[in-house]
Amino acid sequence: MNAEEQDINTFTKWANSHLKETDYVNKDGEHSVDFNDGDCFENGLALIHLYQKISGYQFPKYNKNPKIEIQKVENLQLVLSQIQLFLDELKIKVQYGAQQIHQGDKKQLLGLTFVLISRFVIADGESESMKEMKAELLQWCRDNTENYDNVDIQDFTHSFCDGLAFNALIHNFFGDEEVEYSKLDAQNRLENLKLATSTAEGLGIDNLIDEATLASGKDISERSVITYVALYKQLFKGMADDRVQQKLNRSVKSFQFSAGGLVDSLQKQIDTFNNADVSEATNNEATEAQAALAKYKETERSVFSKQGAALQIEWYQLQAERAKYDADPYVPGDDDVALAQVSEKISELREAEAGYMKRIMERIFSFNEAVATFDASCAKYTEWAEAELGKESPDAESSQKQFDALSAEYQALQNDNLSVRSSIDFTQVSLLNQVVAYQAGADLSEDLQEAWQLADSAKEGVDFSEQETQDEEPVEQQETQDEEPVEQQES
Repeated sequence: MNAEEQDINTFTKWANSHLKETDYVNKDGEHSVDFNDGDCFENGLALIHLYQKISGYQFPKYNKNPKIEIQKVENLQLVLSQIQLFLDELKIKVQYGAQQIHQGDKKQLLGLTFVLISRFVIADGESESMKEMKAELLQWCRDNTENYDNVDIQDFTHSFCDGLAFNALIHNFFGDEEVEYSKLDAQNRLENLKLATSTAEGLGIDNLIDEATLASGKDISERSVITYVALYKQLFKGMADDRVQQKLNRSVKSFQFSAGGLVDSLQKQIDTFNNADVSEATNNEATEAQAALAKYKETERSVFSKQGAALQIEWYQLQAERAKYDADPYVPGDDDVALAQVSEKISELREAEAGYMKRIMERIFSFNEAVATFDASCAKYTEWAEAELGKESPDAESSQKQFDALSAEYQALQNDNLSVRSSIDFTQVSLLNQVVAYQAGADLSEDLQEAWQLADSAKEGVDFSEQETQDEEPVEQQETQDEEPVEQQES
């Protein structure tokens, strides 16, 4: 096939792949056209149905059963006016005449069809010229085959002759599941091309090329190859866009999972702190709570801080990823967790933690006050008791009542490990109460007798250990004196 024959073959297949899904029927009752027949668009009906299918635009009115030439030309002019808008956007100074198309001018017919293909298949982004569209398509091919051996796409002719480029594109998106690229040989051109076209057909891409002509590498139609390659991009890029969107959605879902979990954990800890009541806690319980809070600061709080930092990194990575794929920045919805909410919860947790610590310390300080109150009461009692001892008849009953009250307080302090904080030797307080009782006429208790004995000994300066030694020495001397006469008598 020469270049024109290749274009006729490619464009016919492309047009029919769309017309078969429309209401158009030719004179033989088929949903197709044949570009070998120059008058395939002569009444405008096939062109109108084709344009409506590929563009989504619906002509409000046209001649559905044209009989005369003017009606057929009017139909053609409807489509050509829409096409001309596209050509004007690209600043292409080519005009297609309804009369020429009606008369079957093949050059005009093929050129017009390629404009439709360029507009609705090749065009991507904001290309300002046909040259740019072609360059973008070529770059897309290069980007998706750059890691494949024996593939170096420089044009839309000879770079595709061995079939490896087509197979590489398929493999790039589907892997070995569709094409085992590593097993292909560049020398098997026709086999490679047939493998690519048959595989692509299975994926939904109509075969628009003649494999034998392309494999020969002679008189290749660039427009034919471009049209076929554009179908690859149209399908694969759409799939790639879906994959990108799925990837972005997974990133958002992952962030929401992490953020939601962290917020729940923070709230749980906040509630724990806020609901912790230490107003009736014992000294032991308050001390244990203080120790537990200190341990929390070293463990859980550290974990929360790390999770918060990791979440910030995940947020920035998510936004950077979206920017990479030209997606809009992620903005959490009303039911989603925003990074600001996490920061607010962390601040709320710090406040709850500080409040809990304050309550613990206030409870601990209250115990110090209790000890101070006890010490003051003991000092007051000591002063009163010493004054009573200066009287002939001390008030033993009042002394005992005061002592019993102090003893109960002291027992409570002991039970809560608070007595060690007291500066009072409660044994002395107890002895003082017994002295008051004794002076008032009570029997001398053993504790008081022992205390007085020790006191008297201290006053006299007597060392009982030395006294015992002196008491023992005469006995030893006596024994010696008793033995000496016996020895002398024996002598």
